Amino acid sequence: MPDVLTHNFDEALAGLVERSKDYTHPLTNWYGYMLRQTQLTFTKLGKKGSGTFRGVSWKWFADQYTRKDGTVVPAQGIQGQVKARKRNSGKLITTSSRVMQDRSLLKHSAMAKLRMGKQYLVARTPTTYAEFQAKLRQFAFITKVDEEILINMIEKYLAGADGK
Repeated sequence: MPDVLTHNFDEALAGLVERSKDYTHPLTNWYGYMLRQTQLTFTKLGKKGSGTFRGVSWKWFADQYTRKDGTVVPAQGIQGQVKARKRNSGKLITTSSRVMQDRSLLKHSAMAKLRMGKQYLVARTPTTYAEFQAKLRQFAFITKVDEEILINMIEKYLAGADGK
């Protein structure tokens, strides 16, 4: 007669119920993942002509102005003829300049202010101009893939397969 494996379902369910009261572990792991994704967004999309990443693309610096003869002067200027626009730091914009990375302040403060409970997580960007920039160039957002990763982390946590 083959062996029959039995489990104490009451004990297993009690552990599951207990774990479902506190999601701090998977939320902390997911927050780390989201911080990385947000910083990658800045790195990938900050340079002119960088395309799309995580489903969004960013507008580069607006043209400096249009001359009376119809010549559009780009933000980086025309070499030998027109100086480039300046960043807030005073540096001139070049073709290799990165959008929203003036001293990397916004990149490194993105989602830096964290408030977490046992069943919630709120991450904010404390930089004063973050809300304005987010309207122009979305940087802190959740994709379908990010949602699936969170669900996977929670499932592993509830099953006890995450080592915690």
